[in-house]
Amino acid sequence: MVAKIPVLKGETSTGTIMTFGYDPEVGKWSTFHGGMYSVIDSIARMVAIGGDYRKARFSMQEYFEKLGVAPEKWGKPFSSLLG
Repeated sequence: MVAKIPVLKGETSTGTIMTFGYDPEVGKWSTFHGGMYSVIDSIARMVAIGGDYRKARFSMQEYFEKLGVAPEKWGKPFSSLLG
């Protein structure tokens, strides 16, 4: 998604690029590699449409489900960090 940032007054040439990258087959095989390749894929998509990889920012807001207080859910991001 590419969008120009709206402003109330005047003109702007500032825009945003939003991409994603996730391969469920890789994520099923390894959550660590699924996370790693999702970052690589999203950066590659951004560069392919003309973005500057040095200005990329990541939210990762939808990579894991809502964790809450269930210990088994917290094991997913923990195992991803450990590889």
